[in-house]
Amino acid sequence: MADETGTEPRRRPDDAENAEMMPAMPGDGGEPADPPTPPSAVRQAAQLFIIPSLIVIAGMAAAMLFVWITTHERTVRDEVAALRGCSGTGRGPLGLQDPRYKDCWYAAYNLAGRIDQIEDSGQRATLSDELTLILKQDVADAEGLLPYWLLVVIGRLGVAGAETALLEKLYSEGPMTRQGALEGFLWWPDQGAARSDRTARRAVSAALDMLDDGPPEVVQRAAMLLGEVGLVQQDPGLQNRLAQVLERDGIQWRYARWSAAIALGRLGDARGSGIVAAVLLNREALARLSEGTRDAMATVSMPRTTQDEIILGALNAAEDMTDPTVLTKIRALAEADPSPRVMKQARDLLHRLQRAIDATGTDDD
Repeated sequence: MADETGTEPRRRPDDAENAEMMPAMPGDGGEPADPPTPPSAVRQAAQLFIIPSLIVIAGMAAAMLFVWITTHERTVRDEVAALRGCSGTGRGPLGLQDPRYKDCWYAAYNLAGRIDQIEDSGQRATLSDELTLILKQDVADAEGLLPYWLLVVIGRLGVAGAETALLEKLYSEGPMTRQGALEGFLWWPDQGAARSDRTARRAVSAALDMLDDGPPEVVQRAAMLLGEVGLVQQDPGLQNRLAQVLERDGIQWRYARWSAAIALGRLGDARGSGIVAAVLLNREALARLSEGTRDAMATVSMPRTTQDEIILGALNAAEDMTDPTVLTKIRALAEADPSPRVMKQARDLLHRLQRAIDATGTDDD
């Protein structure tokens, strides 16, 4: 029926037409849908067994790799190979640190702890030659810890002829490199060779220069070296230069002053022996001092562990000292001290001194 406009009104489709327009659904009288396909046996096995097993195996492999990485002991050749990859700069473009730098200095550090395991003289000589060449060709003085630890290793190997590399680096512009050269001499196993006249003269000359213009850490090592090689350089001027270090003020110079005192004591100078006896072998005096070498630590009392290390260091150097006040302090430490390590080292030192006295037929009194 037409409306006022003369057009047929829209007619809503009836159900029959809807049925033709809609797809058949299961249960509504249309064609039945295909039944779902059941998973295959292979797929079920993969879901239940294969995939979980692969996950477990991957986890075990990752765990084994982690254990191998953390427990695998690198060989000496591994460390040398790492050192051969050094860039010689320590810094890359834009001043960024070369990522190989840490691996290189850590390899040198690891070698320093392995030297005692290398007993064959031929292997020690080969390693010393390799490291000396790496130091010359692949390492820059400004690389800090890398040349420092390489020089320590070369010194600990103690191969004849390698002291030339140490002497050259005593004049380096890098403070850590100079300190490493000093440490190399101090670690040299055969001090008789390290104190040979020619080597001693050159080492004394370089160390004296460092006493004047070096930072506290370098001055400390220079004073220690002068105490070693100065035993063959009976020069009063050397002792006077060391005595000047005793006059430096500031807590940052504390260990440099003490090293100069020990060196003077070894050279028979009472200016050093007095400090060794009154402070470095005197636990009561050390207990009244502050901890550290910075002003921020000036109010913190020195702990007993630090006192122990200072006393043990002084005992290590005291065998060359003949001052009666030093010997009296050594005897007191051997008789009674809170630290068993200190007592044992003091007693061992007294036994060595007594054997030397017996061998020469002289008396220490």
